[in-house]
Amino acid sequence: RDLHCFPTRRSSDLRAIKATFTLLGEPVASGTPPSGGHQHGEESTSSSGLGSRAERWMRQHQVDREMLDQIFHIDDSGTVDPICTEVPGRSRREQTTNCYLLVGIRNLLAQDEPNFEDQDAIEFCQLVNAYDRSNHAAIRNSFGNRLTGSRAEGFTLTVPGLRDAALLIRVMVGGG
Repeated sequence: RDLHCFPTRRSSDLRAIKATFTLLGEPVASGTPPSGGHQHGEESTSSSGLGSRAERWMRQHQVDREMLDQIFHIDDSGTVDPICTEVPGRSRREQTTNCYLLVGIRNLLAQDEPNFEDQDAIEFCQLVNAYDRSNHAAIRNSFGNRLTGSRAEGFTLTVPGLRDAALLIRVMVGGG
């Protein structure tokens, strides 16, 4: 039922996929599919095309590609853009925190590292109407152990931040 639950594709599945691309007139790469950042000889655990850290995060926190596709547009070139128009939160403080978590995940998906610049998070806050100009600095200083770094050096999601981001994504897609 859920194809994303199967860790590897059978050769008959790959033949069917290649045949479909051929019928659609799309180029098909010869050989095996890309490994998504895995080292040679190491099997990819999904066909997501994401890096190894991103895939490990997805497995650890039960986040699948379908969930991510409801929040982000992930294209074949590795570009990841948020497509959500609002972020949950009972206050601007919670919404801002959630924006920072999502920007960290966006970079984890795009670059296999959960680091980001403060300006990227501010722009996302503005996009989803969660930016509180007069209180933003105070809000940014209240993230606790979910982020490390600074405005000048950039931020990185910590393990608690990665966990909270996964919970946020599940809430946003209606999965708990």
